[in-house]
Amino acid sequence: MKQGKRTFSGKRVRTVLRCACVLAVCLFAASCSFMGYTASSVDFSERPVAQLANYDGTVVVKTHNAWGNPPMRGMDLYSGDKVLVLDGSAGIRFADGSKIGLCRNSFVQITQEFQRWAPFRTARNLDRAAILYLGRLYFDLDKASARTHLSTPSMVFTMLSGKGNMAATPSQESFILLESAPSVFKVGEYKFGAGPVWTDAQANSSKLVQAVMEAEIAANQAAGAEEQYAAGSISAAQRAYSAAQARWTEANERLVSSSLLVTYHPEREVLAWAKRQQNAAQKDVDRALEDKNQAQKALDALEKAAQEQAAEEAARQELPQEEVLEMLLPESR
Repeated sequence: MKQGKRTFSGKRVRTVLRCACVLAVCLFAASCSFMGYTASSVDFSERPVAQLANYDGTVVVKTHNAWGNPPMRGMDLYSGDKVLVLDGSAGIRFADGSKIGLCRNSFVQITQEFQRWAPFRTARNLDRAAILYLGRLYFDLDKASARTHLSTPSMVFTMLSGKGNMAATPSQESFILLESAPSVFKVGEYKFGAGPVWTDAQANSSKLVQAVMEAEIAANQAAGAEEQYAAGSISAAQRAYSAAQARWTEANERLVSSSLLVTYHPEREVLAWAKRQQNAAQKDVDRALEDKNQAQKALDALEKAAQEQAAEEAARQELPQEEVLEMLLPESR
């Protein structure tokens, strides 16, 4: 018996092609996700990913979600850490030898995750990001074992290796200058060139720089309050207020920086990550504000009690109330 040839209708062919296209798009999306947001569960916030290789001038470091860390050469940095250079410069070296450098009035956050490049491969590669919120950054990417996402509030360049620098201006313009850097992906608006350096006046008027410095000052004050409380020179209420102020300013800095990305960033994965950061920061701001209010009520109660006691002592000893109050307040607060 002669067997006839199998034929396919045009509708069936179109359906097969459609399914193939959808599968290809899904595989591509899985292999190109940004900054490790679909990465494995390895927690680089507990494992050093880089070091503060060198610095000079005034440098402020946030590590393990806390400000108030004096910078030191060789200081370990973790995923999520931030570095602000007010004057001078700073260099960050990653474990694979890649480097980034910051000039004056520059602020960067580093992140790192393991990332699968394709859904059916078992080999894992590093996904690294340097988010330049303001200022200028020099990069020297030494190895191809990591994908590095160089981001400003308004653009992102992804590359494996190369050298160059990028800048984020006060008006949210982005500049990039590539010495030797074949990019594999880029999103957003940018100009080719070195870009301007922020002036001190521009940096001092930046809400983000102000938020960072408020957080740094509050963290140092909270550390001092802990020492004073241990020595018995301040009350528990005063210690609690200082701690709440440090938590509030830290959360506010996260809120300001994430809001900058939410407002301007063009890439959807970065935007989604920034929105999660923004929501978490807002909740922490609200909680810390409640703690501040409670601590302030306790301080007010101590103040009132001290004034009442001073009035009684003044009447008993026939001394001015202000003089007695000066003697009582250090002990009561």
